[in-house]
Amino acid sequence: MSLPVLQVRKTLNPKCDIPKLRAWLQTKPLESRDTEVHPVGVVKEMSWRETAGERWNGRLPHLELVYEERNGFLLTMAAEIQNPGTLSATFVSSAIRKELEQAGVLGGPAETATQG
Repeated sequence: MSLPVLQVRKTLNPKCDIPKLRAWLQTKPLESRDTEVHPVGVVKEMSWRETAGERWNGRLPHLELVYEERNGFLLTMAAEIQNPGTLSATFVSSAIRKELEQAGVLGGPAETATQG
């Protein structure tokens, strides 16, 4: 019997403060970094596993942020949580957005969500 998995992917697209985003990402235990250079921008993808289990009801989600560095847009956020218990897509996306807002990275418009 396999454990349930909560997968969340959100399209964000607000402007973000790239220097503050970089500083915030330095507080994360990054596992993967990828960069794609395009004529109109530089897209970066960063992923990590959260280490503060108390924030996540004892779970340690794997998180991913994709942002466009040259023009300063936070493009997407994704999360995957094994055996999520009572955690919901709304809780996960709200917690990440709140952390980004508290770090001064963003504070803009609402985003669209999908849960898998």
